[in-house]
Amino acid sequence: MGTISVLMLAISARAGGFQQSVETSNSLLTQGLSLIRSGDFQGAAEKLRESIRANPASAAAHYNLALALVRLEKNSDAIEELQKVTALAPQIAPAHYNLALLLEESGRLPDAIDQLRAFCDLNPGDPAGVVHLIGDYFKTGDSTNALSVAREALAQSPEMKVQAQVGMLLVQNGHGSEALQPLENVLRSAPDAVAVMPYLGRAYLETGQAEKAIAVLRQALKLSRDGNPASVTLNLLLGVRKQIFMAQGRQGLTSTRHFGSTRNLRSVTMYREIYFCASETTKRPRRATKRPRNSLRRTISTRMMSHSPWNE
Repeated sequence: MGTISVLMLAISARAGGFQQSVETSNSLLTQGLSLIRSGDFQGAAEKLRESIRANPASAAAHYNLALALVRLEKNSDAIEELQKVTALAPQIAPAHYNLALLLEESGRLPDAIDQLRAFCDLNPGDPAGVVHLIGDYFKTGDSTNALSVAREALAQSPEMKVQAQVGMLLVQNGHGSEALQPLENVLRSAPDAVAVMPYLGRAYLETGQAEKAIAVLRQALKLSRDGNPASVTLNLLLGVRKQIFMAQGRQGLTSTRHFGSTRNLRSVTMYREIYFCASETTKRPRRATKRPRNSLRRTISTRMMSHSPWNE
């Protein structure tokens, strides 16, 4: 998970008889935050529950209790606390985002989509929110909305991380033609972006551009000799196998004696070359080589909740 920030919202204290309860709640909240920072999440949860008993309207206490509960692996309880935060303070964007991640993990994708939409309304163009929203639409079978959000994100954000992550999502969900332009843009800006190369290779294969797929794979092989070649080429291998099956008109890889009898000899030969090259990379030993800075070699990760305190 990524970053849930510790939250202390500037919520005005209620006047009169509530003032003392609010002050008590704030004091307990402060103690709870100190315990979170020291790593005592069980103690923090107890203090934050006391804070909530003193002032049930404290969105900060509910939020930070959710943080402690996540660290204690009590995600169902954390969801309840974050739902209270979004009701008490709907303007707090991280509450919607982190609630969406927990809902995703619990399999409640429609509810997660609602929270991600709220988050994106508050933080337009945020890469993490957009990528999760596209992914959840695809998971629920709503390709229309997924493609709509993806196209809008690609048009509005020239940021390479957005172009890369959205492009890879499109390939994963069978929309290689839509992914070509963003992934090609990434490689033009970052020629060593080895993480996107298998996806671009699959996109080339899906659009009948086998020669380009071979070229991008060979480049990936050169750049991945110091990394984990199996992970780099796995998606491309899967795409190549599919193309071989289609070109041969049968299931499975056949031996070379079958190739001469196919009408798609040239295509099969090219796809087998890609498959062979990709398979060979799994035999290469890992070597520790310093990688260039500012590269997109690693797949961009967005399934992260922030665990840093959110202060008032």
